[in-house]
Amino acid sequence: VNPLHLFVGTQVENLRDMTEKGRRAVGEKFVCSKLKEAQVLEIRSSKLTDTELSKHYGIARGAIWHIRKGNRWKHLGDAA
Repeated sequence: VNPLHLFVGTQVENLRDMTEKGRRAVGEKFVCSKLKEAQVLEIRSSKLTDTELSKHYGIARGAIWHIRKGNRWKHLGDAA
């Protein structure tokens, strides 16, 4: 480790720095992700209810709601 590459900062500053440098895993690159980007786009455009989609994809109904509102998977752009 080169100490010249290190700097003091809070966790919030560290997360911001990581995001700005493109080093933060998002979407399906995130290790805990249960969905693929194509599935998220399907959810956003689906006419099914949140409950129906929740059962279909095996995720919480609240997660469906957040995807549809654009609170999650923001890197894909605006919710449909």
